[in-house]
Amino acid sequence: MSTSASLTDRDLRALVALLDDARADEPGPAMPWTVMDGLMNLVPCKEVGFCELDLPHRGRPVGQCVLDGGERDFESGDAYDPTPDEAYWTLSPGFRGCAEPEYPGQLLHLSEIYSPRELRRQPLFAEVFAPWGVKYLMSIALRSRPGHPRRLLFWRNSGPDFSDREKLLMKLLWPHLEEVYWEAERRRQGTPRLTPREWQVLDLVAQGHGNAEIARMLVTSVSTVRKHLENIFERTGVHSRSAAVALMMPWAAIGAVRLGIPPTLRSIPFHQATGNDVGTPA
Repeated sequence: MSTSASLTDRDLRALVALLDDARADEPGPAMPWTVMDGLMNLVPCKEVGFCELDLPHRGRPVGQCVLDGGERDFESGDAYDPTPDEAYWTLSPGFRGCAEPEYPGQLLHLSEIYSPRELRRQPLFAEVFAPWGVKYLMSIALRSRPGHPRRLLFWRNSGPDFSDREKLLMKLLWPHLEEVYWEAERRRQGTPRLTPREWQVLDLVAQGHGNAEIARMLVTSVSTVRKHLENIFERTGVHSRSAAVALMMPWAAIGAVRLGIPPTLRSIPFHQATGNDVGTPA
């Protein structure tokens, strides 16, 4: 992205207004609808979408979008059923624009990956994107566990390509949009309340420590650690250490100050906190 890109006072006011409106709005099905509408105003295009994929099972659990005419759509399907777009799943592994994001906040601009000639030669673009009318595509990644990428997507079927200014807008917005998403998720599901000691135990579980190690580190007994874990399971409604970490750590990673979570939890890598194998019982 060019370093010459800059934002006006009007742009900055629009960013602040979008976030203020999002926090005041209902949580919506994934993103608050005011976020989707506001993004369409900031970055006019054919469609603004929020998408979560399940790569191992070739499914799309969540799809939310706003079209340029104001039409809204939301789909939530079984993550283990393939979407009707079988060609997408067949061809996407060879398309660099669909690669799983390397890190949260990664901005993908299709025109920076392929030249127009190269793009036309890509089977996925020719068979899937072009029939949809996609000419220019930009996306930005939100935090997610491996194999389940979440993205905000913008596509145009005509007009100019996405500008450096529009890419800069998304780079500035994405951490705030991520907070809006997790706050909306908290409002939809509710956040189980843990005591400070239970958060400490969960912190150490997320780092891969067993019960005996946690007991030594907290200068307590193994039976006390087990009791804390039992309380965590009861409060969260899950039945395993990894499930408790996967459920609770997004709140630690995204809204630590506001949710009253101990500062030590804020540095836990999200992929570690939501892995399938987090720690083992002592």
